[in-house]
Amino acid sequence: MLLLPLTALIACQDTAVHKVVVTSPSQTGALSVSPSVVEFGWAAPGDVQTALVTLTSVGSGPVQIDDLRVVGASAFTVTSPGATTLPVGQSLDVAVTWTPASYNDQAYLQIHGDASTPEVQVALVGEGEFPGIQVDPPSATLEADFGSSATQSLTITSVGAADLVVSQDVLTGTEFTLDDAFVPLTLTPGARATVSVTYTPTATSDAADGELWLATNAADPSTLVPLYGSTAPTSYSMGEAWDRGLLTIESSFRAGIRITNLDPLTPIAMDQWFLLVAPTSQDAIAGSMVPGDLTLLPNSTNYFAYDGTSANAWYCIEYDQYTNQGAPYTFLGAHAPEPLLGDVLTGDQDGSWAAQTAQAVIAVGRTSNYVEVGAGESVATGIVVLNIGSMPGDTTASETVPAGFAASGFSVEPDRAVAGADGSTTYTWALSLDGRNVAPNEGNTTYDERDITYALTRTGDCSGRQTAPEASAEWDDADGAETSTANALTIRCL
Repeated sequence: MLLLPLTALIACQDTAVHKVVVTSPSQTGALSVSPSVVEFGWAAPGDVQTALVTLTSVGSGPVQIDDLRVVGASAFTVTSPGATTLPVGQSLDVAVTWTPASYNDQAYLQIHGDASTPEVQVALVGEGEFPGIQVDPPSATLEADFGSSATQSLTITSVGAADLVVSQDVLTGTEFTLDDAFVPLTLTPGARATVSVTYTPTATSDAADGELWLATNAADPSTLVPLYGSTAPTSYSMGEAWDRGLLTIESSFRAGIRITNLDPLTPIAMDQWFLLVAPTSQDAIAGSMVPGDLTLLPNSTNYFAYDGTSANAWYCIEYDQYTNQGAPYTFLGAHAPEPLLGDVLTGDQDGSWAAQTAQAVIAVGRTSNYVEVGAGESVATGIVVLNIGSMPGDTTASETVPAGFAASGFSVEPDRAVAGADGSTTYTWALSLDGRNVAPNEGNTTYDERDITYALTRTGDCSGRQTAPEASAEWDDADGAETSTANALTIRCL
């Protein structure tokens, strides 16, 4: 057995064994590595502890070991024997040394063989008797209307093995305040303290950034908590409310549809007739017969009557399906296509059915209507294009990405990309869609659709909320050129 110098041995080790098999034309080498995890346990600052990792050639042929190295925390070291060949049955003991540098040191011992030998890793873990700090959440995003405030609680936890001392705090950003003075603060291991940060908009700008800096006696003495503030909108769009879980849509009694605003403070603006789909109830378009925007008040429900002519109404776009009470609808952000809207605004349900039966009727919606994205970050979004008419049709769909953002990773590559003078980019797709498939016996109607998804990356300056242009789809029917649109995408910059 070959033995490297060893100063002290630690008993707290995983006894599992890894084997790496090396195959040659006439011999098979196998390397046994034990343990697979080295747990040094607790140690005081300044202590030096050493543990053994044993490499054994257990096959029918020798094993070549080219190098050993530690990857990760510098608290661990190993002396590599260099290129070594282990004959069958022989072992090599490797000494790994740990000098605590934090309350949670972690690394890997990597064992490299020749070209035919896979790399083997042994996990190294040690817990130094240092103070440690954890702040939850690690960043805070607050939203408030002008004239009001929003408060976020931050929990500071002592996660190390010694008392944590927070000796100083510094708060940046004039819109942010700490509710109470809390330093100096001493927390025993496992203890917690709560700190409240308040955001109060003080300018016409709809966004603010700040930081809470904490000086401690932890191994990393400086902890930063990013703070982001933005003003709440005076009203939500239907799309943002839906994506944030503030809106429910379902069928109700007497063939009605009810739309509920769950937000306790902010109204929702329903400024269009929208397409609503439900696998177990009649697909529909819904809106107001009265000119002007419809406002869904906070914590309230609006009822839409079937075939209504004087108030909130909905019309069926799925002739062979029944309405089932309590069935949930999905909101795509798709505005009602013009060929149908012209009929329903005059109360002509039969006319809208006839328009769907005789031609293609294209609608465009979104995979998401509201996204949040930080500087340099990406978020998935996209558009949905579908044919709710009986006849096949060709359409050109468009999506515009605003200045300060970039699109990549399209699930369907665009046919064209045109840069705008304002820094935006408009992407277009030429699509052919089959007609709808009407299921027999009042089953669910399915539509030919294209989901075009992509990664939206924030590349420039952005604050608060931005609204991207509406997506659109253009096609021709018996009346000439038609255009459908989708909700504008709301982008909240963090």
